[in-house]
Amino acid sequence: MISFTPLKKNGLNCIESCLLSLTNHFCDEYQAVLAKSFSFSFGLINDSSDKLSYNFNRGERIIIPEAFFKDIYGIENIAYDIPSIEKRFNFTKTNLKNNGPILMKTSAYHCKWLEKYHLYEEIHFIIILAMTQKDSFLCADPMVSSHELFELSFEKFHLGCEYIYLVKRHEVINIEVKNIVNIAYEHLLSLKLKSSFDKFINAINVHSDLSNYYSSINVSSYVSSDLDRSLGYYIPGAYELYAEFLLYLTNKSDGIFNFNNEANMYLSISKLWYEARCIFLKAYYQKNFEINKNKILSTYNFYSIIKYFFLI
Repeated sequence: MISFTPLKKNGLNCIESCLLSLTNHFCDEYQAVLAKSFSFSFGLINDSSDKLSYNFNRGERIIIPEAFFKDIYGIENIAYDIPSIEKRFNFTKTNLKNNGPILMKTSAYHCKWLEKYHLYEEIHFIIILAMTQKDSFLCADPMVSSHELFELSFEKFHLGCEYIYLVKRHEVINIEVKNIVNIAYEHLLSLKLKSSFDKFINAINVHSDLSNYYSSINVSSYVSSDLDRSLGYYIPGAYELYAEFLLYLTNKSDGIFNFNNEANMYLSISKLWYEARCIFLKAYYQKNFEINKNKILSTYNFYSIIKYFFLI
């Protein structure tokens, strides 16, 4: 049985989680690509009707470019579109045996191991690891679990599969830590963070109601919300990923850099975002955002934390 550890990280979408997991599997390391993991981009606010949720500009957009995995670790995923069911199945079976884990683009609807996946069709990426003795594939879904593997029946494989991706490995020249620091610094500068924070604060000020940003789904008490996903997953997760990156630089630099304090600060700010998410969600249920938004603006001095974004 293949040994594989899925990497479940807050702040990443499904393809990024898979790419990180595959990189770690083949290279026994992944942290250098987190140089481009931080993201806070808030769009233009033209009037009070603009949606808070959409303005975060995240969703399924890839923050860590696939090309960056190739540049740093030599990991490239080659897509294969094979219309024939039989040929696709044989192609997958052969390459599992010869090349190891395979990335697959499918539909979340056919991933039966998580209840909310059953509700709608949505692009989803998983990693196929091996065939079982039960007419199914053994899969990893890093968005769901860092320790549990799942079974995908051959039927669901055929119904959902859009593309198969084979991992190709390239030789790379080791990048010095100083160069990785420069890459991270340039990435942070490109984000125009102060402008995004200004627009975010303005968006809070011009909204008095959150009823358009959350919608109930008739499965348990699950609430669907792009805004909640940003505030409670993507944004605090970005801080956690960057803290991990800073600790990696500290350990890798042999005493040249020490970013332990900065990493701890990022983790502290991440907790503030989780708290802000809870305030937003509570305000939605209690229908009193006008009152709670003042608490958000007074509790979190967003301007004061901008200085902690920069390494140099």
